[in-house]
Amino acid sequence: MIKPIGVFGASLSWQGILDQERVNYELVTAQSNLTRFGAIIIPRRLENKEIFEIKNYLATGGAILTDFLCLKPILLNCNYRPVKFRYIIPTDDAIFYNVGLIDIGQNGFARIGVDNPTIYFESLDKGQVIALPFDLNQVLLNPAAKPKYFYSPAQKFPYETVAEVSRGEIRKLIVNCLRILLQRKNLYYSHIW
Repeated sequence: MIKPIGVFGASLSWQGILDQERVNYELVTAQSNLTRFGAIIIPRRLENKEIFEIKNYLATGGAILTDFLCLKPILLNCNYRPVKFRYIIPTDDAIFYNVGLIDIGQNGFARIGVDNPTIYFESLDKGQVIALPFDLNQVLLNPAAKPKYFYSPAQKFPYETVAEVSRGEIRKLIVNCLRILLQRKNLYYSHIW
């Protein structure tokens, strides 16, 4: 079965990734029938009524993708601290399938008791939650560039100037998160090529 992805409020970054992937998505509100969506992306902090609707959606087997800041009002026991980190190192988890080193180069979040930024992936009631350790809007809108050096037997290493943020790896990470959330609900990740 194929269901659309819901996006809780407009977000250029999240919608940009979904547009690049050509995924069927719709903007949703608290008045929308949330059960008709395969997964819901939450790109902003929610109001109390919206939090209540999302909790009900999760209790009935829903799936959400968000970041730590937006997750905190929904899941009160999700404690994190701001940290500055340069990159996320992929693990053997399915979330990182085909994803290389993710350059972030700015502040993000780490769960309390964990030194490195990790992706929050847990079950909540009957639902699934994935939270990213960074604000996608802030990361993708970062225009900074930096030199990247390459090994060379010459005395001076050659380099090129590249974006500080690895947007392609972030896009792959988002797609993997959506695939996993949908797969857990026995739904297909469908996009047009």
